[in-house]
Amino acid sequence: MIAIDKADLPGILASHASFLAGADPTCRADLSRQELYGINLAGMDLRQAILCGTNLRRALLHMTNLAGAEMRGANCKHAILEKAILNHADLRDACLIGCNLENTDLCGADLRGANLLGASLRGAAYDRETIWPEGFQPDREGARSIS
Repeated sequence: MIAIDKADLPGILASHASFLAGADPTCRADLSRQELYGINLAGMDLRQAILCGTNLRRALLHMTNLAGAEMRGANCKHAILEKAILNHADLRDACLIGCNLENTDLCGADLRGANLLGASLRGAAYDRETIWPEGFQPDREGARSIS
């Protein structure tokens, strides 16, 4: 795990905004394997950000746009992702234990191998492109199919 200097984070996020605006295709935020325990990124636009193996335990990601984000192996244990946009996000092998995923957009997300033990999925939207862990039954956990 790598701990970034919190003072560098605003610059990384500003560069990512340039990437999203199409101004600089080389400035995609790469926060892989970073130590971001308890960070507040609520409402941020992190579409297509790279967060593979990142520690986001207890992070506040309420209403954060993580569409298309690469979050393979991320640790989101007890994170608050309520109303977050995770469509087409790569969440393979992510730890989502006790995570609040209520009213989250999971359409097209890949959750193969993710640990959803105790996660709250009430009202989370998914479609036929969403890939769940083997044997997981999203409707039993309160998620709703929109396909």
